[in-house]
Amino acid sequence: MWDGASEADCLTLPDIVDLVHAAGWRVLDLHDSTRQEFDAFEVGHLQEREQWAVAHRGETDTIGSHTALTAELDQAWTRWLRGHRRSMGFVSLVLG
Repeated sequence: MWDGASEADCLTLPDIVDLVHAAGWRVLDLHDSTRQEFDAFEVGHLQEREQWAVAHRGETDTIGSHTALTAELDQAWTRWLRGHRRSMGFVSLVLG
């Protein structure tokens, strides 16, 4: 997800729960986001900037902002789809 980061840098769900318990907390509820929920988050994160890029396609861009934005978006899609999509997600915990 970030330059230089790998899946080995991340905790698994069992490791997260073990750390919570070791810190003295109890898990009262747990929601592990589905792949569809994580995909919706990632697409939503990119959507507004993609819409701007489409709306301003073909405009003269003297400072390179449109070009820089589309290059950044291309990199974001690559990092997600060819990087962390299958190995990363969200978990929400309610602790007591």
